[in-house]
Amino acid sequence: MAQGDEYEEGRQLVQRVQDHLKELRPTGDKDRDRIDDTLKHLSELDRNFTKDRFRKGTLSDAIGNLQDVLDHNTLDTRERDTLNADIHDLRELRLYKGK
Repeated sequence: MAQGDEYEEGRQLVQRVQDHLKELRPTGDKDRDRIDDTLKHLSELDRNFTKDRFRKGTLSDAIGNLQDVLDHNTLDTRERDTLNADIHDLRELRLYKGK
C-alpha cells in the first residue's frame, strides 16, 4: 500500500467520525462545546493527513475529546454504540500509525 493510500484511509475514518458527530443533537451548550472541540481536532488531523503527515498528539486529543462526548453528553443507545465503534477505530489507527 502506498503511503498516500494509508493517509486516505485515515481521512475516510476521520470523515466518518465527523459525520457521526454532526448527526448528534446536543441538549446544551456544554454538549455542543464538547462536540465542537472534537470536530476541531478531527479537522486538524485531516489537514495533516492531506499533507501525508501523522500527528499522534492531535489524534490523541481527538480521541480524548470523543471520550468526553461519550462520558458527558446525553446520547441514545445507537449514538453511543456508533461513537464507541468510532473511538475504537481511532485508537486502532493510533496504535498502527504510532509505531
